Amino acid sequence: MNIIKDIRTELGMTQAAFAKASGFNKVQQVSGLENNVKGLGFFLLSKIVRHLASNGISASLDVILTVNQKKIRIH
Repeated sequence: MNIIKDIRTELGMTQAAFAKASGFNKVQQVSGLENNVKGLGFFLLSKIVRHLASNGISASLDVILTVNQKKIRIH
């Protein structure tokens, strides 16, 4: 699973267009994330979503955290 590539493909964007819309300085940063899934943390993903939303792209992040069988929704 490659969430960055999936998001970019869903938006129909090139790496260059996605880099600009999601707050990256270089296309190589997007390419690097697409090739290294382990480099993507929650903070970076939330930052990407905020940048997309600030550029008029409908994007949000919802997370369900389960602790001792209790579900906590983070959004």
